[in-house]
Amino acid sequence: MYDGNVQLCGQEGPNGRIAEPEDLNNYPWVQEFLFQYASDNIAVLKVFIKDPYYTNIKKDEQMSYISFIGNAGGLVGLCMGLSFVSIFEMIYHCFNYCIKSLSTAVAPTYSINQ
Repeated sequence: MYDGNVQLCGQEGPNGRIAEPEDLNNYPWVQEFLFQYASDNIAVLKVFIKDPYYTNIKKDEQMSYISFIGNAGGLVGLCMGLSFVSIFEMIYHCFNYCIKSLSTAVAPTYSINQ
């Protein structure tokens, strides 16, 4: 079946013509040989991953506004001994002082002349 006129693609043959891939259509036995060679010498590689896993990363702000207020209030309370009860107590005493000082300034004074 081999007639000696078949040359590799891109090389000049005995007739001085360069073979093109389309020339293989003229030689079905070459196509058959190539398909048989490829099917006999093909390597199949199957890869199996044992346990696929991934790491889920979630970005979050380091400290929110509410947590900052809570932490700052906790530190002030810890360092100064300040609490909401103490704050309301200070407001109460300031309010009483203001009322007392205004009531003595506005109240008329009576003098008794003899």
